[in-house]
Amino acid sequence: MSKGLKTICIALLTATFFLTCGLAGAADVTIKFATGTPKTHPQDMGALFFADMVKNDSNGEIDVQVFHSGALGGHREAMEGMQLGTVQMFIGALAFQAGFYKPIAVLELPFLFRDLDHSWKVKHGPIGKQLQEGFLKKTGVRLIGWGGGSAQGFYNSRLQIKTLEDMKGLKMRVMNNPVRVAYMNIWGAKATPMAFGEFYSAMEQKVVDGGENSYATYSPAKHYEVAKYFTESDHTHLATGILISESFYKKLSPKHKAIIDKAAAAADKATADFWKNKQGSSKQEAIEHGAQIYVMPVSERARFEAAVKPVYDKFASQLGGMAMIEAIKAVK
Repeated sequence: MSKGLKTICIALLTATFFLTCGLAGAADVTIKFATGTPKTHPQDMGALFFADMVKNDSNGEIDVQVFHSGALGGHREAMEGMQLGTVQMFIGALAFQAGFYKPIAVLELPFLFRDLDHSWKVKHGPIGKQLQEGFLKKTGVRLIGWGGGSAQGFYNSRLQIKTLEDMKGLKMRVMNNPVRVAYMNIWGAKATPMAFGEFYSAMEQKVVDGGENSYATYSPAKHYEVAKYFTESDHTHLATGILISESFYKKLSPKHKAIIDKAAAAADKATADFWKNKQGSSKQEAIEHGAQIYVMPVSERARFEAAVKPVYDKFASQLGGMAMIEAIKAVK
């Protein structure tokens, strides 16, 4: 063999080696996993937990790419992307999905849950399964896990909300959900539906005075910079969901489905823990940055609760009926 030919052969063998190694390391399945919140948010921590577990359990056969802070669009765009197959997964507040499946908004009713444990039992019991099945049938998107959530309070830039009367005239951002719009208005505020990504600048520019969230969202988004008055009202519990495109899910091999299912169940529990842990540290962060905290007494919470009875009456028929609402409240 001539020296030149030998050189060419060595080059071809080397190229083939690196190409083969590259193909061997390539993932068989790629998942675009969207979030609408920052990397430090409990939901995003849950998405990263899921991604790591899937990578490890699949030996790199499944590559989960997490896109934070609405990089693939807002909640609606992510939902539509899963229906079209351009986005495979999403984690975020289910309040935004009521436009796709109305009954899911039952979880947004104020004073529905006694505490987080009650919320967890409802979502992981027969009622939760019923909502998951209905969601899939109506939307073509699988609610594969819940992902925790948290109790929410009020905050704004104008005054400390201590009584029902303090709500009057406040321009309060809410998620684009009819139940949330209705209860905020009935308390005397001016509900302003708005995407989360627009919320900070809207407060900064005085388009809105404030809104509702947990500490775990309030602090990572640095909302204490523009709205320092926070009231622990615990008037509603944020319901979140881990969603996956059904058209994508059905194409997975049984092996990969099992890996996804296992990781989703683990991420559901882990994200709930992330929420709980983040609440405490985020509250402390808010205080350190000048937030003024007020804990609403039980007597005043009762006034807020009594005022929203018309909201229950108005939406019951759309949310599974009053029997569904009473069944949720009765879960022990």
